[in-house]
Amino acid sequence: MELVACAGGLVACAGELVACAGGLVACAGELVACAGDWSLVRGNWSLVRGNWSLVRGNWSLVRGSN
Repeated sequence: MELVACAGGLVACAGELVACAGGLVACAGELVACAGDWSLVRGNWSLVRGNWSLVRGNWSLVRGSN
């Protein structure tokens, strides 16, 4: 599992876990946008900003500011 720095956060590139504090991350050929929150992503793609998410794929677990 490869770790990549993401605007002060970390990205675990295994096509599953993404955690970052902002910016865009290309992971396993997929694009993930993060804005202060974290998401557990597996599937086609997930767009995350603040407390909402737009998800297309198998599943996504998204946590907001709390």
